[in-house]
Amino acid sequence: MSNVVAKLEQETNPYADYGKLAASRMVIGLILKFAKGEYTCGADAAEIPIGTRVAALLDTLEIGWKRWQGGRATDSITGRVADRFMPPTRRSLGDLDESLWEVDHEGRPRDPWQMQNQIHLVDQGNQQVYQFCTSSAGGKQALAKLCSAYSKEAHLWPGQLPIVELGCDAYMHREKAYGKIRVPTFPIVGWDDEGPYLSAFAEAGGEEPTHAVPVASAALEKPKMSTVTSGPNFKPSGRLSKQLDDDIPF
Repeated sequence: MSNVVAKLEQETNPYADYGKLAASRMVIGLILKFAKGEYTCGADAAEIPIGTRVAALLDTLEIGWKRWQGGRATDSITGRVADRFMPPTRRSLGDLDESLWEVDHEGRPRDPWQMQNQIHLVDQGNQQVYQFCTSSAGGKQALAKLCSAYSKEAHLWPGQLPIVELGCDAYMHREKAYGKIRVPTFPIVGWDDEGPYLSAFAEAGGEEPTHAVPVASAALEKPKMSTVTSGPNFKPSGRLSKQLDDDIPF
């Protein structure tokens, strides 16, 4: 038995692979969605007010492909950004015959494979854990902008997590028929001690994420504090970034 274990440690461990796959399909906390300018969560679609502040667990950010059929996810190929996961190309996934695809509400073939991003957030007030999932261009852009802001400041706040506000922006779609498109935004408004948020995440069933703090840049200086305050350990961010995009996936 010990020889088998040793061999598994040297080669790809199928049990570890399965564990990662199963974990990627788990829902930890309440599913948080953004649609038509509103954030809602849970099975009853309870509204979460714009401006709600949450700690963003960037080390839980996953990207990759999910395959959908009949409204259910049938396959998943995702990984953590912190692990430098690179999703495979769409063509390598198969399912290329559009005549076999399901159709959307407008009768157009819908690709069963959708690129999806997801991240866990913890409410700064009541410690509720949320799992924000998005496959829209706007949602992915909002998370990309959050990552960019995080990469510039994280090394300045060891042991801290970024506090972001659930925001909303809008733009006019290039196709006039779609009109104004509302999109989510996640501006960093400060930093707070990670302890309580990681504990809440663990209590909800999550594993403590492995940190991947961006390397400090000699050219960056610690940002000036803003006047925003919330809680004894809350440290406002000097970069109040404006983020973008969620409703139409193009």
